[in-house]
Amino acid sequence: ISVVNLYPAVQSLPTLASIIQSECLSSNLLALGDIDTSALTQPVRGYRVSTVAAIRGAIEPLQAAWPFDVIQSGYKIVFKPRGGASVATIPASDLDARAAGESPGVSITNAREMDSVLPRRVVVNYLDVTREYDTGTQADERLNTDSVNIRTIEMAIVLNATEALGIVQTLLYLYWLERYDISFSLPSSYNHLEPGDSITVNSDEATYSLRLTGITYTQDGRLECTAKYDAPAIYIRTAIGEEGTSTGRPLTLAGGTYYELMDVPLLLDSL
Repeated sequence: ISVVNLYPAVQSLPTLASIIQSECLSSNLLALGDIDTSALTQPVRGYRVSTVAAIRGAIEPLQAAWPFDVIQSGYKIVFKPRGGASVATIPASDLDARAAGESPGVSITNAREMDSVLPRRVVVNYLDVTREYDTGTQADERLNTDSVNIRTIEMAIVLNATEALGIVQTLLYLYWLERYDISFSLPSSYNHLEPGDSITVNSDEATYSLRLTGITYTQDGRLECTAKYDAPAIYIRTAIGEEGTSTGRPLTLAGGTYYELMDVPLLLDSL
């Protein structure tokens, strides 16, 4: 069953937090106190869930439109939007934390994905609010690459052209920015860090702005961290899309209205 939540302009729009809460509570496994969506304040015009599937599958399109991380913090599931300020600055002397007796290793590793597997062009299909919720399309591409891949995303979210183009550009930048996998070890003094946190790492070679994607706590208290490059500016959307025109046709009255009772059998015996 397809359900689209449409809200007139005179009413306040629901927030992303309220939609995430509704999806999570429908599992009957989580209570409201088990999740924290307070940071997801973006308004959402409409959103369609067209198939019966895992709750994660219903949340992922929203996560693509308004990037956020889902982490376990204490006894809660926290939904943390990306693009926040750095919460810690790590000097080079704290990198390559190792157990007693271990010989020095590599302070920070940096693995890169091949450019040929990344998308040159990103296309988003969405429900266009200015075209009576007909399917709209926005696209953007990277010109300085030999990649020929096109990534098309079906996004059953009600947007206008400007919002959709901003999402396309953010996703295109993210795909290329996050083609690097960063890993390093930290001492136990950084136990306050969590996945999703933005940090600044001052290594001997360069200064890195990173977003933590995973933390493994070793038996001796060290933190083995994985991260991606972080650039808060890409979440600030400045693109302006060209709005489409309405696809409908104005209705006119051709004449008077007549009420006619039909002498036919009832459709249901109970009527």
